[in-house]
Amino acid sequence: MARPNLSYLKNLLLFLFGLPLGLLTGLTGMAASVFAVPGVRSLLGLHPARAIGTSLVVTFFAALASLLSFAQHDFLRGWLALALLVGLSVGKVLGQRVGRAPPLNWCWGTLLAAGGLAMIAQGLGFLPPITGHPLLTTIAPHTFLFLVFALVLTLVLGAISHWMGLGAELLVPLEVYVLGLSPLLAIGTAILVLVLASLPGVLLLLSRRQIEPQSATWLSFGGLLGGLAGAAWAVSLPNNFLIVLFGLLLAVLGILRLWKREELVAATR
Repeated sequence: MARPNLSYLKNLLLFLFGLPLGLLTGLTGMAASVFAVPGVRSLLGLHPARAIGTSLVVTFFAALASLLSFAQHDFLRGWLALALLVGLSVGKVLGQRVGRAPPLNWCWGTLLAAGGLAMIAQGLGFLPPITGHPLLTTIAPHTFLFLVFALVLTLVLGAISHWMGLGAELLVPLEVYVLGLSPLLAIGTAILVLVLASLPGVLLLLSRRQIEPQSATWLSFGGLLGGLAGAAWAVSLPNNFLIVLFGLLLAVLGILRLWKREELVAATR
């Protein structure tokens, strides 16, 4: 009996792994690399830098595919996404100047898990809904003043997130609970931020050859299809369901942080 072609089996496995990563991005606007990096390292045994680079490609294509449904239904804001991107980028630079906090994974993990559980409780109706800060809800989202507030808030978020060793996992909660956006508008805008933020990184890592081309191709193929499906599904779901789903993911990230998964920490930085 002929032996199975292990290369084909590996590619199929990578494609199947990319599908839920894309689905996750389309449903929540969360970067697929958060879970892709430890998964890719386990599947392929890549060096951490190449695993991060390969996972970033999946994130980009999954987010790019997810944009289609959100743009079609007008669930994203371009100028707001640019303000959020600038704020996060400048905040990260400021966070780098301050340095990183001690590796208190138990502390950050507890905060993430608690925040996730609070979102689940709110989505299920056990806690009252929060529709944004009272000051910001009086300002129209398309105005210059609102964009300035959004930039300053994400600047602080970027600095704190880098200091804590987090990524942009808290961007959607900030959009919903502080800026007062609907969950779908928050997710769509966060996905646009993800596309704009990941593209320069992909190009840079390609030039440094820190991406494994074949693996990235098959992972991205799965991520692209998953992103299309996830976004198409997300725009048909009720807001409370999306809040519960995002809270569940935050809780999972918090639990993984409590387990001190260094690959997960590296993926979020």
